[in-house]
Order: sequence, then structure tokens, then C-alpha cells
Amino acid sequence: MKKRIVLAMMALLLSCSAVFASDGWKKYKAPDFGFEMLIPEGTEVHSKDFGGGWGGFYCGEDPVHLWGMAKLGKPAKAEDIEDFGVEVTGIPHEDWKEMAKGKGENGWTWYKQVKAEHGSDIVFGIYGVGPSGSYLLILKTTKANFKAYKADYDTWYSSLKLR
Repeated sequence: MKKRIVLAMMALLLSCSAVFASDGWKKYKAPDFGFEMLIPEGTEVHSKDFGGGWGGFYCGEDPVHLWGMAKLGKPAKAEDIEDFGVEVTGIPHEDWKEMAKGKGENGWTWYKQVKAEHGSDIVFGIYGVGPSGSYLLILKTTKANFKAYKADYDTWYSSLKLR
């Protein structure tokens, strides 16, 4: 399994695709993990083994950071994905709020859209289960940046898809 994650992360680095139509974004595909999203144009992507079977990528620089993470295989419980999100972002459980949830959209078996605010930071994204396992796709920025560029962040959120 660990070898598979390392190979998938290497392929992930090679899988950036053409520029997205929206200004400043490009579509990032991670076929070995089974997801895609927009990332800021010119962003350097770093693959990472997050431990516990989670692999994926991290990118960004202040004030915007993105993570695309998957745990392939048997679906994880919602609570376990939430715990992992707290570990990755450093934002405590009590600050996470569920904004929406659903089933069967954009490749998700089930998903929860979440937002977390702590100090001057805000994190939002989606987690759940899809065709290849469990996923956590999130963006972290400052509250001021989120307010100033909310339309861009809505564009980012609408780009999150599983394959």
C-alpha cells in the first residue's frame, strides 16, 4: 500500500493540466487519487505522504494554502476524516461547522461541505467518500482574504470533483 501511495504521489506531480478558463486558476488533476480541483496559476505543488494511509498534495503560500488528500481503499468514517482535518490544519474540532451535505454529486458517494474559523484563519472545503476511498479537499486562508476574494473561492469550491 505504501509503495502504491508513493507511486501515486509521483504521478500526481506530473498530472497538472491546461489553464482553466477562470483568471488565475488552472485545473489540477490527480488521477491516481481520483480527484481534481483548481489551484492558483504558478503554484508549486508538493506531493506528500500524510501518514495513516493518507496521501496527496499540498500547495500555496501566504495567504492561500490548499490540500488535496485521499485515503484509498476501504472508506473511512466521517469522524476519522474530521480528526485528520483537524490534524492537518491545526484548527480544533469545536471550530468546524458543517455548511451542507449530500450524496451522489460530482462523484461523491457522500460528502460534507465544511468551514472552520479560528483566530484570523478560515478553512473551507469538502470531505467524504467516493469511488476510490476517502477524501479531504480543503483551502486555508485569512478571514480578510476570504472576504475580499469570496467569488474566487466559490469558483475553487465548485471545481472539486471525484473521478
